[in-house]
Amino acid sequence: GRFHDSHDEVFAGLEPYKHKPLGSPTSFRLLLLKSGSKGPLECDLIEHSVDTVLKFDAVSYTWGSPLPPRYIKCDGKSLQITQNCEDALYKIRLPSRGRLIWVDSICIDQTAENNEEKNQQLQLMGHIYGHASHVLAWIGPGN
Repeated sequence: GRFHDSHDEVFAGLEPYKHKPLGSPTSFRLLLLKSGSKGPLECDLIEHSVDTVLKFDAVSYTWGSPLPPRYIKCDGKSLQITQNCEDALYKIRLPSRGRLIWVDSICIDQTAENNEEKNQQLQLMGHIYGHASHVLAWIGPGN
């Protein structure tokens, strides 16, 4: 079993996270993954403009099955993610400082009613990957 299974029930009980609308078509969200070596994943989502110069890493991975759902604490609320995303975030989390990253499944509002944002964000993906300090490819946990 995974050491982080027990946190799911706590986070699933929080108010669900809802993405705030982006301020402009050239804005995108970055995820500030809070530091830690054990314990639950916590993050904040921060809006940035493509004009802002920031150091961040982009994470590429296959979404995998949405079941069973996993939860992280985002801006104090519960955000549902996939097991594969959770595994990747645990692997790249830094023990002593936060890490600014871009993960499409979290940074883009994936709700069905927000196709307009999804389409705008897809147009920015080349810029986002091109301006990332590193692109981290997660192929899954080793055996």
